[in-house]
Order: sequence, then C-alpha cells, then structure tokens
Amino acid sequence: MSRASFQIIDNQRAGALAPARLRTMIKKICASADIDPEAVSFVFCGNERIRELNRRYLRTDSVTDVIAFPLAEKTEPGYLGEVVVSVERAVEAAPSYRHGWEKELALYCIHGVLHLLGYDDRTAESRREMERRQEEILQDIYSER
Repeated sequence: MSRASFQIIDNQRAGALAPARLRTMIKKICASADIDPEAVSFVFCGNERIRELNRRYLRTDSVTDVIAFPLAEKTEPGYLGEVVVSVERAVEAAPSYRHGWEKELALYCIHGVLHLLGYDDRTAESRREMERRQEEILQDIYSER
C-alpha cells in the first residue's frame, strides 16, 4: 500500500489534531477497508461554518459534528472526498462522553471517512455496523499510545 496523502485545512481556533495523528487514522481506515486513497481533504471549522454547510448542502439548519462530501466518482481515481469537522462541536461534546476533545475529534474524522467509504447511518442496522466499525478503529488508534 502506498502512502496516503491528504490535505488539511484548519479554519478554526479551538485546536486540531496533529497531521501525524490524521495520517495514522487514515492509514488504519484504508487498511481496514483494503483501499489506497490518493487524497482525502480534512477541513476543520467552527459551528457556524458547519451549520452553513449543513443548511446549504443537506437542507438542515442546525449545527452538526461532521459532514462528508464523497467526490470519488467526480474526480480522479483514488480521491475519496472531503471531510468537514466542527472542532468547536468536539470541544463542547467531549465532556459528556468523559474523554478529551481530541478523541472526540478523531471519532468525527473516522465517521466522515467511513461515509466516504460508503458506510451509511440512515437505518438502525447500518448505523450499528458503522458505530461498530468506528469504535474498532478508535480503539485501535488509542491502544497504541
């Protein structure tokens, strides 16, 4: 498997995962799905920006944690798409799950990438499968510390 490359755009002020952490997550997700993406873009933003994107593209006027924009069929082969993550939402949500915002942010990144890989959370059954896979990857990432 070749080295996954990706673009990171940081448009927020709450903090962000280090590029090395993102590389680790992407490599693990790709290895698990037996794919080798040439590029994934991560955009880190605040609540207002993600609400704007949610309203514009998904017709839902609310803040959300992550939005995935699959672009594989519209661009060059190997490019999965973009994952837009609200760091502000991660910082707000983390205390209720009793872990740090970085772990919550990692979960959002994993969730977005799984959507790019075709996972769906629209039905109870597909949601359980996606959550199982998210937790598996998250445990794998944090067990190496």
